[in-house]
Amino acid sequence: MTSAIPLSSTATAIISDFTRSAYSRYILSGNVSGSGGANSVRGPLHTILPINSVVIGGQGGELYTTAYDCHLITLCRQSDTSEKELDLYISNDEETFTRIQRSTPVGSNTSAESLHIHIQMRQARVPAGYGLYICMGSDGTSSNAYCDLKFTYHLYPVHLTPEPND
Repeated sequence: MTSAIPLSSTATAIISDFTRSAYSRYILSGNVSGSGGANSVRGPLHTILPINSVVIGGQGGELYTTAYDCHLITLCRQSDTSEKELDLYISNDEETFTRIQRSTPVGSNTSAESLHIHIQMRQARVPAGYGLYICMGSDGTSSNAYCDLKFTYHLYPVHLTPEPND
């Protein structure tokens, strides 16, 4: 049994205003100095699509959660040209995470803005109600290196059930 954690109104917090952005910035804060700079230390999990946020329907009808897949990632810009890798995770409770894509190479030989490098993804369909998360690492040593990424996904309405081998 778990006991309740008392909350305090005196805790320090930073609340950011909502901003609509064309990309999601992932900061590779897990990078640390390593032998020869090659360490591939993973940073923290970063929410891309929150739990229950992928819905279909509306326009006068009910909204309901639906299955989806992330089939394309676009690298918009990066802070440096270190070798980077991306892992995709899913969760329906933000306590248990399941990796569905491992060590996808992300990067370019330039750090110019407006790169728009497309990376095709192949992974299992994400069940309805699950959130999508990423974790990245690089062989760099900067703890504030970043990648600006866009995520494109397909929706699968409830009446389209997956085949047994999907």
